[in-house]
Amino acid sequence: MFDQLQDWQLQRLGKFTASEIHRLIGGGTRPMTKDELDARSKDEKGKLLSTRTTVDTFFGTKQMLYIKEKAAEILTQEPNNGGRANTYAMEWGNANEHDAVIRFEKETTCKVEYFGGANPKFFDYSKFTGGSPDGLIGEYTVAEVKCPFNSAVHIDHYMLNDVVEFKEYSPAYYWQMVANILFTERKAGVFISYDPRFADEELQIKILEFAPLPGDIDLLKETIVEAEKELQVLIALIRNDL
Repeated sequence: MFDQLQDWQLQRLGKFTASEIHRLIGGGTRPMTKDELDARSKDEKGKLLSTRTTVDTFFGTKQMLYIKEKAAEILTQEPNNGGRANTYAMEWGNANEHDAVIRFEKETTCKVEYFGGANPKFFDYSKFTGGSPDGLIGEYTVAEVKCPFNSAVHIDHYMLNDVVEFKEYSPAYYWQMVANILFTERKAGVFISYDPRFADEELQIKILEFAPLPGDIDLLKETIVEAEKELQVLIALIRNDL
């Protein structure tokens, strides 16, 4: 079991992963150069039509931080966890995830190829990107399981009705599922929220199936291409300074 988990960690080393791919989404800004500042449009009296001093960029400071974290993993050959450690919430989730899958199979009669616990599986999308879905259902669907430590969060999940609400509620979960749909060449995803502490058994599980919103797969592909370019340029610059 330890060897399998260790191999999984090595597979993820230096790669953008589905669980954090949302950190690349959203774009950013950079300060204008002197030439760009001078080229800003002016009216007939020479007054600036726009006082903006920044330019939209594919990646901003937050996105570049994630890219630098992946560069650090490649250069150190060690996972960069940013100071994050296991928490009670993570332990709770890990302890209940398999039960959630069993409950889902009972509710839907759909069989899940489960990759949780001691059986993680990493799907490479490219040299620097990949993901680890919680499971696969048939030939077309990815499964993602969440077991909230805070039962109020499960209530939030239970009240979600469609993919638009889901994306608005949790861009991180949404993009994680979109990424794993792409990486595993599936068409749709099933989000499963499970909390066995609810007295009413019907409320213990929430199942939401959806396909990615139009354009989001293409956006993700483009984002990955640009992020991998930035990553390789950054590593080359650092190594050339040696």
